[in-house]
Amino acid sequence: MAKREFAILGAPYGGGAGVSGCALTPKLFRERGLAKLIKMRMKNWASRKEFSIEDFGDISCKLLMVRGKANKAKVFCTALEKKMDILYANNKIPIVIGGDHTIGVASLAASANHLEKKFGRKKLGVIWVDAHADINAYEVGNIHGKSLAIALGEVFSGVFTSRGRYYFT
Repeated sequence: MAKREFAILGAPYGGGAGVSGCALTPKLFRERGLAKLIKMRMKNWASRKEFSIEDFGDISCKLLMVRGKANKAKVFCTALEKKMDILYANNKIPIVIGGDHTIGVASLAASANHLEKKFGRKKLGVIWVDAHADINAYEVGNIHGKSLAIALGEVFSGVFTSRGRYYFT
């Protein structure tokens, strides 16, 4: 069996939500023992020598000078997708810890792109676990409540759409 390498990647983005705090999740997970849990898991997996986990820190991008929620989401999601592309290209499986649900658009796009490049697959199976579906199809509302709808190809003016690759209108 080939060694599977997992990459923890923080995505501290909260710009798509209507409340603050989402961006703190990766930091709080780490402060509350994520590294310790990873080390314990690594110890258990190390004897099997077929798994590894490495923490690659947080996505970093400059949003201070970017105007508008959709543009900020585009900048952050582009940075996240690029980092995930690099991890996939280096045979690492990203485990993304967010942030608000807006990041789902980039992580789904990067995963779909990887499957298409590596295996020629154009379809991505997703199990979406959340308290709500994030499939809001209304023009109004927060972007983070539309991330699954966007990934399924819904189009929103001033927001973005995705069918494996997303873009902002």
